[in-house]
Amino acid sequence: MRTTNRRLPRPPAGWIVVVVAISAMAVSGSSTVGLAAQTAQSTNRPADSASASIDRALGHRGTRLHFDVRFSPFTLVDVDGSGPHNITNGDEIVFHDRLLAHGRQAGDEGGSCVVVDSDAALANCTGVIRLAHGLISYQFLNEPPPDKTLVVTGGTGRYLNVGGTGHLHEDATGPTGTLTVSLVHGNDPER
Repeated sequence: MRTTNRRLPRPPAGWIVVVVAISAMAVSGSSTVGLAAQTAQSTNRPADSASASIDRALGHRGTRLHFDVRFSPFTLVDVDGSGPHNITNGDEIVFHDRLLAHGRQAGDEGGSCVVVDSDAALANCTGVIRLAHGLISYQFLNEPPPDKTLVVTGGTGRYLNVGGTGHLHEDATGPTGTLTVSLVHGNDPER
């Protein structure tokens, strides 16, 4: 699998690394979302205080979060030394993306994708979303279509004992996208 960009290796079509960009922007459209974004800007910390109103809107056991994603530049760890323009099995793609709500940073996420089939442009990805009140971990198989399905594997803090799914969409026009995460809360005595 070869790339043509001579600067930082640009992945072939479909190799855009998807990253979950979380910016506490609720589907419910609650005014708390704007407050959460303002809090994030003034404290320089990720904001997800909108989660409480989202919990009320979707019920005691469910939360839906929607985010704008600003993907980090494509970064390849060339494990076998074959060169940055030749993605091979075992190479790793690493990322650290910004998560936005209403244009303001609300969190970030980081992770890596191990190339498992370079001919099919397939990679196994794991990542962690960092918000003010906890972390959310996820996994997915990355392949060329711009729409990805994520599985939520756990969390900490407010997101302790969560599971669920996510949908990540990569925009064709630039290093941006959207992410919707639907969380189901497990048997957490605090909830």
